[in-house]
Amino acid sequence: MKALRFLGVVLAGFLFYASVVGVLRRVTSEWDPLAGWLVSDLLPVVAALVTLVVADRAWRGGSVSATLVRLGLGRPRGRVVAAGFVSGLPAWVALGAALLRPGTDLTAAHHLGLTVVRVILAQALLEELVFRGLAFRHLAEQLPLRRAALLSAVAFGLSHVGNLVGQGVAPQALLEVSIQIFLTMVIALAPIRLVWNGAGLLWGACVWHLMIDTSIFFPGASSDAPSALVLVLGTLGTLPASWIASSLLLRRRE
Repeated sequence: MKALRFLGVVLAGFLFYASVVGVLRRVTSEWDPLAGWLVSDLLPVVAALVTLVVADRAWRGGSVSATLVRLGLGRPRGRVVAAGFVSGLPAWVALGAALLRPGTDLTAAHHLGLTVVRVILAQALLEELVFRGLAFRHLAEQLPLRRAALLSAVAFGLSHVGNLVGQGVAPQALLEVSIQIFLTMVIALAPIRLVWNGAGLLWGACVWHLMIDTSIFFPGASSDAPSALVLVLGTLGTLPASWIASSLLLRRRE
């Protein structure tokens, strides 16, 4: 029960953060794109990252550098990063296939720079810190590995309930978010394996997350249903890819 309460606090905190970001994005929707991005994305994610590190340090003690290592941000290792890249390759292959479809609209691709930075900070770094560096690590200290992995994957999926902010409870929105929740629960097992077999380091999971989200959020990539399906299949393909990459590049832990 203690582990579940902790997971509930982590999930509630992340949903609060997602709600704040949703509100800020609506407020800044008419602003200059760069100014709006700085206020609605960069500011809250930096605040969340600092809060996470400070809270973990206050809870567990130690220096800032020791806290970062404990959260999985120790010195990067080549094999860990390579395993993350190999795991994410199916998503980028799917992105290439979607962009090569006739009639793909790439007129919005000039916004890709801000999109990538948003993904690096908010998804690839913050979400991995919250759900793998903090939640999974804490659960794995108290529960059997499979149960800890399952619970953290469920929490990661439920964190996407925040995508309903600003959409209401329309049937279409509910269906889309329900699909997101299910898919993210499934693919969350990939970064968990990368972290566990990667000596607790988050870098491989961050690379995997970056590759998935840049494929999903690439402007114009999911312009129609077939392209969206290709991207979903590529995302799901990262799960077996993570198994292969972990087995070939990382030392197995039991």
